[in-house]
Amino acid sequence: MVGGDPLYTEDSLRHFFEHILQLAPVTRVDYITKSTRVDPSAIGIFIHFEYWRRGPTFDRVISQINDQGDATMFGYWDYESGSEQQFTSSFNRKPRFFKYKINRSPIPMVSTPPANLSQIVHDNETMRILLQEKDTRIAELEAEIARLTNNLTYVPNEAPMTLDELL
Repeated sequence: MVGGDPLYTEDSLRHFFEHILQLAPVTRVDYITKSTRVDPSAIGIFIHFEYWRRGPTFDRVISQINDQGDATMFGYWDYESGSEQQFTSSFNRKPRFFKYKINRSPIPMVSTPPANLSQIVHDNETMRILLQEKDTRIAELEAEIARLTNNLTYVPNEAPMTLDELL
């Protein structure tokens, strides 16, 4: 929790990274279900930044990524209170952390994402049907190509061409 707000909503994460840490503008927040040793349905959060601002937080994170391949953040410096704050779960008060990694396989941004889950499900089903139709059409065309190819027979013409054949 940061300032009494749980740090798992998109708004609170965006506010934390953009304003509290002043790290960078957040372009997107992705949530995934990720199995761990402790919880088979743990939630993982990927936060994508437009760029990173240079500063103490940035320099420490980059140094750790360069040395260890990733960086783990167990808390942050609260400039208002002048003290370090540890991340703790709002559910069970256990310690929490953020892990910074380089995104080696970025997903392209969508210019107009669907507005809600129902729309996403609908779009997904529509695309599934469209792909199936395309696969069926491709199979039909491949069968037609095979049929036409089998009907072709090449008989070389050894005789010289005549003027009548050209007219």
